[in-house]
Amino acid sequence: NLLAISAVKGECDAEPKFCATGYVELYRFDSSNPPHRPFTLIPKKKNSKYGNIVQESERKRDGNVFGLHVILSGDGSIICISGFDFDKNSGKNSGFVKVYNVTELFYPHCIVDKARGIGNGNCRDYEPYYSAACGYDGSDCEPPKIPENYPECLVSDPNLINDGTCYDKLPYNTEKCGFDGGDCSNFTDVKGYPGCLVSNYTKIGDGKCDDLPYNSRECGFDGGDCLTIKFAPTTAPSQRPTTELAFSQSPSTSMSPSVRGVLVRLELRTDSFPEETSWTLVDIAGQVVESGGADTDNTYDAQKLYILPEWRLKTCLPYTFTITDLYDDGVEDGYPQGYFRIFVNGERIMGTSDGTNFGSKDSVIIYYC
Repeated sequence: NLLAISAVKGECDAEPKFCATGYVELYRFDSSNPPHRPFTLIPKKKNSKYGNIVQESERKRDGNVFGLHVILSGDGSIICISGFDFDKNSGKNSGFVKVYNVTELFYPHCIVDKARGIGNGNCRDYEPYYSAACGYDGSDCEPPKIPENYPECLVSDPNLINDGTCYDKLPYNTEKCGFDGGDCSNFTDVKGYPGCLVSNYTKIGDGKCDDLPYNSRECGFDGGDCLTIKFAPTTAPSQRPTTELAFSQSPSTSMSPSVRGVLVRLELRTDSFPEETSWTLVDIAGQVVESGGADTDNTYDAQKLYILPEWRLKTCLPYTFTITDLYDDGVEDGYPQGYFRIFVNGERIMGTSDGTNFGSKDSVIIYYC
């Protein structure tokens, strides 16, 4: 699920105009990313001696062209980068290939909105920045400490626990930390957002982008507040929010959902235990558009192929298809093995699996504009 991209200035990659240039960026696809950003920029690690060798700012120090080519290993753990050393005094130039563990240069499992904020000297003491995957904000924050009376609570500043003010961010406002030591209300579910548990439901769809747990797929990315396509609350603040679409404008482009629609088709071949499998199709607000399988009226027989009638969905709006298996083995049990396939306007699109061995869950983002 990793994508590596390198670039150099065009006038600097061949004689006689060699100059210091080049950088490498890493992106990760994750089904939990917002629909408008399926690939998220991965933060770079800082090194006390030179910053990070894959940054263009390091080229003058190294005196080379870096990132002519970049290759990732199949499992995404090794990165190979080619370049060219040049010596202005002697005129002797030579090429090179350097090999690194990805974890030497990047935080490969750190998924944040502002990757370049990791390791910038300012501590963000809340998740996902303040996590082991992100090096506790790239070492900008103190290592985690355990507050008194909360042995499973790991936070940057224990003094914020039970200080009389609700710090409505993770990990402080969690059950392990006693919901900020009692300063915050216990989590409640939000109507219209299955699986969204927050302390203050009025923040959902209030026009301001809040951090986790609000900015999550379960909460519709804060009711759309954290998306390019915005949502506006249609109820009074004292009530739990419902939403209607309101589209934000871009400086150079504009878009709106089309009534022409995009045609989406599901093919599902069940395995020997169809009662373990269920699926949902939800829109950007988290509303269920279609569903089937366990706990629904649309149940299936074993070892049978189902080709469902096409759904006509709105264009320029993201939808998410999610399939789950209670036994955590996908639909591979039996012969022939089961599978699911999603087709958008006749073209198959995939999630993170092959459609058969997806374990407990796989998700496919459907976005056509």
